Amino acid sequence: MATTSTSASSTVAPEPQYESDFASDEDFQHKRSRLEKLKSNNQRHKARVAELRRQRKERARRRLQLQIRQQELLNHHSQMELDAEVAKAQLQDDDDLTETEAEVSREMEVYGLADPDDSSDEDLSVTSYRATAVDTRF
Repeated sequence: MATTSTSASSTVAPEPQYESDFASDEDFQHKRSRLEKLKSNNQRHKARVAELRRQRKERARRRLQLQIRQQELLNHHSQMELDAEVAKAQLQDDDDLTETEAEVSREMEVYGLADPDDSSDEDLSVTSYRATAVDTRF
């Protein structure tokens, strides 16, 4: 009978002994607090990483807005320069046209085509004179 009871006790699995993993309750509490501290640090680290990513995205968005604004200002400045050049060219063209019209009037007077007392001849534009000149050549 003694052999039967020994064999029966050997087939039963022994209960795990958690206490044997730690030398004492103090060691267990120390490791538990260390685990909690690591979890807390991990959460803070994840929050910090998320905040840094949010800040990086915000900086990238602001940088893009700044580049867009700079391009708009550059385009506006270029448009203003272009408008100034166009206005300058128009003034030059107007001056050239006035000069040409004066030359045409003088030539018309020289060739006797204009009556100096008739002010309506002064209204002749260069294009109408040129058209007349072209028509007479053919």
